[in-house]
Amino acid sequence: MYDDKSPEQIVRRLIRSRVKATLATLLGSSSCAEPYASLTLNACDHQARPLIFISNLAVHTKNIRKNPVSSLMFEENDGLTDPLSGPRASVQGVWEEIEDPEVKQRFFRRHEHARRYENAHDFFLFRMNVERAHLVAGFGRIHWINAEKIILAEEAAAELKKQEAGVIEHMNAGHRDALDLYASVYASAGGTGWLMTGVDPEGFDLRREDRLIRIDFEKPIANASEAKTRLIDMLHRARGGAPVSAGSI
Repeated sequence: MYDDKSPEQIVRRLIRSRVKATLATLLGSSSCAEPYASLTLNACDHQARPLIFISNLAVHTKNIRKNPVSSLMFEENDGLTDPLSGPRASVQGVWEEIEDPEVKQRFFRRHEHARRYENAHDFFLFRMNVERAHLVAGFGRIHWINAEKIILAEEAAAELKKQEAGVIEHMNAGHRDALDLYASVYASAGGTGWLMTGVDPEGFDLRREDRLIRIDFEKPIANASEAKTRLIDMLHRARGGAPVSAGSI
């Protein structure tokens, strides 16, 4: 999966695909702070900046409010005999609290069970302004990567961000069979009832009950029209080359 990807592409895929991450914050005052690690649900915006939705009651939130410098560890070792053989990235940056309703809904579509806290007074959405990442992607594949290589430019994602909700509604309302086929063919994920939870320039996310999967596009897209073209092409190939009309998606 990663042999043909650059270090920055691997980091972005880890950020986009992982359901959870280890969050490392600083506990205590700046003069004598101690490392504190916790587990958090993970999502990201269209540019691949990590998102967390956390309560003021949590220790890590209190830490972030005192010192927003932090690190997130993403790893992919599902089913591996040697967990350390899977790719992993420590993403470093500074958290900021945001109020963007589109970004918040993106988080909730990915983590539907977290929606019950949407209107809770002590839960807040934070986004990481990434500074750099340390990637270990296998023997001899160890890299420090600066943020400008990892995070997509705002203009590359702006149009699709505005159109994302419409794409998702369209696919979930009328093309559930196509979503099931994408899951089966491109992610080896069985079952029916898959729902699209997000689409970004590099791929899309599907959820079935409590399982989340990531499916990448071969090439980046910029808007809903390009998403439709790419999804039709993927459906055509998933059906073994059978014709797919433009009206079928």
